[in-house]
Amino acid sequence: MKAAIAAAMTLALAQMAARPPEVPVPGTDIAVRRGWRVAFADGCRWAAPADWRVDGGGAVSSPVGARLLVASVPVASWTAHKAQARAALDRGAIVHEDSERRLWIESRRDRWIEHYVAVNGGARACVGVLDLPATVNEAGDLATAIARSIDAAAGAATRVPR
Repeated sequence: MKAAIAAAMTLALAQMAARPPEVPVPGTDIAVRRGWRVAFADGCRWAAPADWRVDGGGAVSSPVGARLLVASVPVASWTAHKAQARAALDRGAIVHEDSERRLWIESRRDRWIEHYVAVNGGARACVGVLDLPATVNEAGDLATAIARSIDAAAGAATRVPR
């Protein structure tokens, strides 16, 4: 029994050490990875590594060619929006989340991995499309952190926590 508890604690500590530390963004209720940028536009927010270039209009891009575009879109029916998004993607797509709050679908095409993330905001949804080259190391971890950061928010600033 003691050996099992010790093994579980070792595993938990290793997992905690493997995750980059998160830091609060001053003046918000948001915490992001150290050195990441939080951006706000069009009633939405998201986070990305600080070395990603802000292209404007809700778009950012990485030095290795990854791209993220986030926009607020009108939604008459969340259920209908989710059905349309699912129908538009490949049958082989992976659904990471399909809830009343968020739809997150991953699909692959050629040398790209695309993540479609929509967050229910009532009459509007914050929709993010993240395109990552399939060759990006740790693309899954990067995509998860970015996808989970997409949400509804007020404001129009870009902040990098120190």
